[in-house]
Amino acid sequence: QSGACLANVAEMTDNQEIIAREGGIRPCISVMRSRFVEVQRESGRLLANLCASKADFCTTGIVEAGGHHLLISFLLSQDTACQQVGAFGIGNLCTHDQHRVTLMKAGVLEPLCSLARSEDIELEIKRFSILAIANLASTVKTHIAFIEEEILPLLVSLSNSTDAEVRQFSAFAIAKIAQNSKTRHIVTQEGGLEPVLYLARTDEKEVQRE
Repeated sequence: QSGACLANVAEMTDNQEIIAREGGIRPCISVMRSRFVEVQRESGRLLANLCASKADFCTTGIVEAGGHHLLISFLLSQDTACQQVGAFGIGNLCTHDQHRVTLMKAGVLEPLCSLARSEDIELEIKRFSILAIANLASTVKTHIAFIEEEILPLLVSLSNSTDAEVRQFSAFAIAKIAQNSKTRHIVTQEGGLEPVLYLARTDEKEVQRE
């Protein structure tokens, strides 16, 4: 119950920094290793919320304590709720440019892609996973890995999804890779031009701006 309470409190931005300053990160990560799945869920949800903090010392503390490895392991969990908090937490960490290469080196891309291509998971988890991939693609240093691990065909396929968010997030990722002069020709060869044109054609101003 204490984990659930803290997870709820950590949904508020101001509280995330307080929890981190009071030394809450390492105990949270420790509890995530519990053999009880209910405890894993709530402690994972707490860490996922802390990953959204705008305070660098908070997210850096999570990575230094190995929290990103546990969140990656949650992506592979057989428990749907653990998968969800794993995808949410990794998605939040991926918004921080300074952690993207570290996450890639930790092997985050393969489980994210596995969730992205799965037809047997909840749509929200799929969306979180693809958004995380799109955020990873926002860093130029990750682009070669995207090409070498043949992620582009998956993104092109997902850009034809019937779900608008899946379609947009996939197209975002392709567009980011296409901005790199060293990889844009491969994007064209893999059929990535149409998803980028889709972004340009959409009537949504926020999407056009991105």
